Amino acid sequence: NKKMAPERAKALTMTIVIPAHNESEYIGPLLESLRLQTEPPDEVIVVCDYCTDDTELQAIRAFSSFPAAVSCSILTVQKGDIAAVRNAGIRVANGDVIVCLDADVIAHETMVDSVRRAVGNGAFYGGFGLIPDRRFGRQPGQIILNRLWLGSVMLAERFLGNFIGSGIFFRRVDNLLFDEAWGWAEDIEFSSQARRIARNRQESFAYLGHAPLVYCDRRFIENGYLREIVRRLTK
Repeated sequence: NKKMAPERAKALTMTIVIPAHNESEYIGPLLESLRLQTEPPDEVIVVCDYCTDDTELQAIRAFSSFPAAVSCSILTVQKGDIAAVRNAGIRVANGDVIVCLDADVIAHETMVDSVRRAVGNGAFYGGFGLIPDRRFGRQPGQIILNRLWLGSVMLAERFLGNFIGSGIFFRRVDNLLFDEAWGWAEDIEFSSQARRIARNRQESFAYLGHAPLVYCDRRFIENGYLREIVRRLTK
């Protein structure tokens, strides 16, 4: 793998892109976790898609406490498709490294530093470990399904380099975007694209299990795990 000199890796700028649709309850905790990073990102973009609640207001409030050196912005779109919403943010991002996060996750305090180190060590793209969200009560059966779901996702990430859209980072290169025709599997297809590019560049992927995201499974709880899995597979 190609490694960078430490000073060059440190100089890489980073943009965090957060697609959001009616996430007023969750966007604040995520942005607070980004504000408290041991090493701040250079830019944070919240992409509000068809928001009818106060997601934008909550983001503005959270941004008001960010360090002045961090560029914070809100992009309003009407896309209705998660890949298209992410792409809208990626297209206006200024960073050398892009991190896409779902609006309802919470970032580990070392996430930014861990991504910079991984890229400096030759990673072209990668993702994060996942831990259960303690904000929700679950029945015993739901706890088991949650563990099975997270376990299967992390195995695919660690050994195959297939990272879910809840948290994925990559070096910015021309034309690397999420395929808007793929529906629910846009993150798998994106990982496939990134893996091919990494191979051509003699670079790798990185699984950052030491900087896990708090993964929100509220859709599974609301709709039922089996029903939600079927919904995603048939979307």
